[in-house]
Amino acid sequence: MQTGLKRICHADTDWVAITSLLVAFASLIAAVAAALYARNALLQAQKAAERDEDDWAQRQWFELYSKADEASEAIERFQVSYPRMSAPAWGTKERLREQNDLTVTVRAAGRRCFAFPKHPAIDKFLTAIEFGTYENLISPSYLKGVSDAVEGLREMAGVSGAVLKRKPMNFS
Repeated sequence: MQTGLKRICHADTDWVAITSLLVAFASLIAAVAAALYARNALLQAQKAAERDEDDWAQRQWFELYSKADEASEAIERFQVSYPRMSAPAWGTKERLREQNDLTVTVRAAGRRCFAFPKHPAIDKFLTAIEFGTYENLISPSYLKGVSDAVEGLREMAGVSGAVLKRKPMNFS
């Protein structure tokens, strides 16, 4: 007399088929688990990429603000040293050297702006740093215009509240 299981399986090949079916089912479960794990890894990688991009953009804005602020300070120093064109120091080689240094500093800030896409804060700064004449260069309104434009860049360089509220990433 044959047992119940022997009646279902007529030959040794049936055992091989059942075993193969079980292995295939286990492989399917493993593949689904691997896909879920990969999806989770992809989502974490996307979040990390978004954070990296946000951090990169933040650094770019801060570097631009820093250069612009440096230019504003250089203008202020120049205006303090040379308040009037009629001042005795105006005709000196020292003034010319300082003016050249100021021009280099302001141009460096302007060049940094050209690496950015068009933005109102950048346009305002680029417009503000154009001085045209020496009278404009030493004018208090020129410095105020540049300082106001730098303030707009500082606002863009500020850390957003969303960044500060973000939970730290968990890689475990």
